[in-house]
Amino acid sequence: EWYYKSSNNLQWISGFQYIGQWSSSYNYTSNIINQQRYGIFVSCIWKPINKLTIQPALRQEYQHTWLPLIPSLGVQYDLLSFLQIRSK
Repeated sequence: EWYYKSSNNLQWISGFQYIGQWSSSYNYTSNIINQQRYGIFVSCIWKPINKLTIQPALRQEYQHTWLPLIPSLGVQYDLLSFLQIRSK
């Protein structure tokens, strides 16, 4: 992962992920089963005002072929010091 703070209210996050899973089973035609998955992502944490945080993100995965691009958006508002409203 890579973090970059471009200003007091904007931080960028990006990274690369690899997931490898291997198993063996005598119940299938092939005794060894594996799955390899790669992912890249970029996100930012933006605080336009003190109590509001907006976090858009994009993720792209590859598993034998490119999978659909996955967008997401998170919003958090600090209503009181002990109470937050969150949405994703």
